[in-house]
Amino acid sequence: MDDTCLRETTAKILKMIRQYPYARLVIGTRAALAFYEILQALTFLKARKPLLTAALITLAHRVKSESVNDSEKIIKDIVASFESNGQEQKKIAVKSVAPLKIVQILRELDNLQDMTYAMPYEINILDPQWFKFGRESIFKPEAPTLMAQTLNGDKKYSFTTFKKILEDLQDKGLIRLKSDGIRFTRSGSLIKYKNVFSYVEWAYPKFFSNKLASSFHSGDDRSFHWGDSYKDIHLRRTLRTLVKKRKDAKQVLRKDIRIKKMLSNKKCMVVMSIDHSWSMARSKKLQYVKDSSAGLIFAVKRNRDKIALVAFSDEAVVLSQPTSRYGLLIEKISRLRPEKETDITGALIKTRMLFSKTGNNYLKHSIIITDGIPTSSCSDVTRTELEGRILLEVRKMRKTGITVSVICIRDELEENDTSLARKMASIGRGSFSLVNTQDLLDHILRDYSNTRSMQAGLL
Repeated sequence: MDDTCLRETTAKILKMIRQYPYARLVIGTRAALAFYEILQALTFLKARKPLLTAALITLAHRVKSESVNDSEKIIKDIVASFESNGQEQKKIAVKSVAPLKIVQILRELDNLQDMTYAMPYEINILDPQWFKFGRESIFKPEAPTLMAQTLNGDKKYSFTTFKKILEDLQDKGLIRLKSDGIRFTRSGSLIKYKNVFSYVEWAYPKFFSNKLASSFHSGDDRSFHWGDSYKDIHLRRTLRTLVKKRKDAKQVLRKDIRIKKMLSNKKCMVVMSIDHSWSMARSKKLQYVKDSSAGLIFAVKRNRDKIALVAFSDEAVVLSQPTSRYGLLIEKISRLRPEKETDITGALIKTRMLFSKTGNNYLKHSIIITDGIPTSSCSDVTRTELEGRILLEVRKMRKTGITVSVICIRDELEENDTSLARKMASIGRGSFSLVNTQDLLDHILRDYSNTRSMQAGLL
């Protein structure tokens, strides 16, 4: 390896570190020079793996990672990717996908499946005819990493190479190739959301350190709310209130009853209801919802709470009962595809049923993620009747101590389209948010954090 090649290698390695997801390189000219000199010496001495050794010695401690991965793991991934890219492009695609590309490719495949699934006609992304059609329309702009991997020596896109990349991912245990498409394994689903987990870990460090302690101060009390237990009534404060107002037992109102405002050691149980109707295919909304759902699942895992999943389109389906098997939940949301109507009523009924099976030892919270107004395949049901049924279900949930938050994804939505969602959140004593897709994850995590704090009396 000549001196010019060593300098180019140094520049490329530093560039790859800077482009690594959720990692940054704190480095100056001296560090770059140190890496170059160590690499030059090791190469001259014909050391084993000079590039990796030089990078670990001079660069690993300078990588400031916003990821759960340690800096040495990042350096090893980057060097492996660089060495793979040093081979012929065709060999990379056929024999092995570089580690740095796997996360991007898995996400692109999932996004492509959402897009093709929502087409008015059936498209199979394992079909060579689709590849020929798709590379000119939806494939090329949506999958730059995967397309780059399929380039052959003539700079043309190759379906054969595309298929071999999928076979390579299957050999790694990340996907399963089915006759009608691709299915992600649990490992593949977890790797696909690696960047989301890293972001949550980096952006919300205090969110996970605030553990709910169990304590009580005699001066802390509040008014009675629906769902409060009679065991939490503060008798001394209630009697003092009645004496001040000169009321007897027959004149007692709900607002006169005082409840102990204590910090609770209760765990939180969340039921997340995900809209995957046809309209969710527009603007990658379903993809953003999957990312945000994975982020919430990760946050729930870190706080050792429980979460259940409900998906709704023309009907509502329980994807998972309340569980701590977080890998299973990630796998479930990976399989969601856009289809049909928006049955919010069914989602509320399923949610209430899930909560009815749990005791009073949990803080109960429902998060509904949707992009618009409810629809029904039943033509004889008017919009007013449909909204009435939805609000009735929310009232039933609130009476059993369940809070309901609604998050609407902004996509050509007018303010009038959110009126029902605002009523649901108001009745359910939760929060309402109208957000852009890029802000969805932050709003979901804030809602979860605030709900835990408010129900525990921390806010």
